[in-house]
Amino acid sequence: MKNIRGLLISGLSGALVVSGVLVWRIAHGPGSANRPTVSRSAQAEAASGSVESTGPVPESIGSKPGVGQTDPIAEEALEALRRDPEWRWRRPIAFWGLVLDELGQPVADARVEMTWTDLSPAGHSSTTMTSDGSGRVRLEGKEGAVLTVRASREGFHSTREAHRILNYGEPWDPRFHRPNPDQPEVLRLRRRGPAEPLIHRETLKFPMTSATGEMVIDLVGQRTVAVGGDLRVVVHHGPERLVEGRRRFDWAVVLSGVEGGLVAHEEEFPFRAPDVGYLPEIRFQQAAEDPAWREGFEGRFFLRSRNGTVHARIELRVSPFPRGAPPTVTLLDYHLNPSSSRNLEYTPELDVSAEHYDRARREPR
Repeated sequence: MKNIRGLLISGLSGALVVSGVLVWRIAHGPGSANRPTVSRSAQAEAASGSVESTGPVPESIGSKPGVGQTDPIAEEALEALRRDPEWRWRRPIAFWGLVLDELGQPVADARVEMTWTDLSPAGHSSTTMTSDGSGRVRLEGKEGAVLTVRASREGFHSTREAHRILNYGEPWDPRFHRPNPDQPEVLRLRRRGPAEPLIHRETLKFPMTSATGEMVIDLVGQRTVAVGGDLRVVVHHGPERLVEGRRRFDWAVVLSGVEGGLVAHEEEFPFRAPDVGYLPEIRFQQAAEDPAWREGFEGRFFLRSRNGTVHARIELRVSPFPRGAPPTVTLLDYHLNPSSSRNLEYTPELDVSAEHYDRARREPR
């Protein structure tokens, strides 16, 4: 029952740093001047650490939108690459960083892992530093192409802005990094708040067994029930038909909080349920002819139920008509506070999932 994700975070974060630069190394190894270049959004970089290619080295800077033809650094780099395809792997790497919390205050003693692609036998080199009393960290005197930086500290969450992938070897890339000690890269952490006993479950699947297309889920007891519960799901779908040669159908899904409501959200850290704004029900539907048609939906919500005595944050997927199976509701991840509090900050040490699961099995549905 215990969630082991938290126990793996420290190990995974190091693995992501190395995997990110190794993927770049494979795509841009020495002698690959005409291989695809690095270009991706900061949010996608922070989320996965992988690299997305955008095309070969340009013949001239003028062929890249948003970059002027007379950029002397970029023109110089193109000429250097024509002479030496490994030029990009010997670029000076300098980095100045500033670790801040969610309020903009410096975070001292943060662990900052740095990995850069280079011409070493391993294809990359690494170091780990600690931020000083003013939250600052710096790296100088290294050579390579791409630097990956990740900040963390005990007692803090690492936000999306705690991770950077910086390109030093391709000045025509709009995300080319020009280090400046007077404008350090901000690495953002979020201070952990006080945790409370929560129920936490992942990947719970509930096939729809009712002929009416309705299901009620008891999130506290982690089961379906006939009465009571916390989350009601109603699913309808039309017959299958071919649209542009693909199997499609009309579908509709209605979500509602039992004796409460729901609020959709996209928060990075949804650790406190809102006090207001809950809707009695939220409806999703698509016609088979919709160009953006999908076989269901995924969403993230705050939930209030049982007349405000239960609050939760849930991520779920509803499949209205999966091939060869009944409609299915999958609770991808949820955290629930059963004590009327809106605090949804979680720690595995205070997990009460097993306690409530066992209690529910001794009660009638």
